[in-house]
Amino acid sequence: MSQLARIVAVEHLGEHRLRLTFSDALVRELDFSEAARGWGGVLEPLRDLAGDTEDVAETRTETV
Repeated sequence: MSQLARIVAVEHLGEHRLRLTFSDALVRELDFSEAARGWGGVLEPLRDLAGDTEDVAETRTETV
């Protein structure tokens, strides 16, 4: 059974977009614009990007 790849890096690309780098070298850019409008929970820090984007990245890193 193969192991699931882990997220090893998260980069904030602006607004609700993130670039995720996985342990198997896969890189994906995700846009959470639609999800952030109606979801809370783990996406809550992405709702208000008026604050420091480093805080958002730190929150994501700790959660992931």
